[in-house]
Amino acid sequence: MSRRRGFTLIELLVVIAIIAILAAILFPVFARARAAARKSVCLSNMKQIGLAVMMYTQDYDEVYAPNRMFPPGTSDYNANAPTGGTWRAAVFPYHKNKQIFNCPDDARNVNWSEAYLDCMLYRGGNCNSDRGNYHLSYAYNGGVFNTTTGVKGARIQAPAQVLMIQETRMEYPDLGYWCTPWDLSGVFQLTGAGAWISHDGMLNWTFADGHAKAMKLGATASPTWMWYEGNVNETDRTNFLNGIRTVNTEYQ
Repeated sequence: MSRRRGFTLIELLVVIAIIAILAAILFPVFARARAAARKSVCLSNMKQIGLAVMMYTQDYDEVYAPNRMFPPGTSDYNANAPTGGTWRAAVFPYHKNKQIFNCPDDARNVNWSEAYLDCMLYRGGNCNSDRGNYHLSYAYNGGVFNTTTGVKGARIQAPAQVLMIQETRMEYPDLGYWCTPWDLSGVFQLTGAGAWISHDGMLNWTFADGHAKAMKLGATASPTWMWYEGNVNETDRTNFLNGIRTVNTEYQ
């Protein structure tokens, strides 16, 4: 009878070492692939929302959805009814998918109950004062679109260079250039964390003509200022870029 030879200790250690080396090489690759997939899903969400906004403008005489809508006879948009709410509620009938308001890289806790989602769609905040549970990841550019009546399309001279929708970690329906240097490191346990969601330093943006693409946060301020049109207040640009350099280092 022949005797079957097993692995020696040295051979076993060599095999384990090879597996460890392969794992060290492949795991980061897989992690980057998953991160790229999440970024792509987020960009797709923003393209769909941008298309919904464009469809809205076609139905409303080339006027963009208002940032906040007040019920008749009131000055409070925090009304869970079709007559009140935010731009998110205004464009919702054009895509009918609440899930696309969720970026996969948004690290906040998720509570997908219909009541909470409706609260954020219509109220845009002030939902039991608990920002951690309300997971809508996209906000208007308040520097241009923060109106209660909507912005006329003719007012925007270069829509392909004006930001319309951005990724957000905040509960508000709009953000703007003034959100640097907000420091949210303590909330999200991320050094240099700011008001915007980022994907390894890149952020997704939807523009006023409906197209969407990924850019660095700093690229929205220089060389072209994309937060509002007309004469740029250089103080706004300087404060914005300084905030990225000194506080919101996540976006570098």
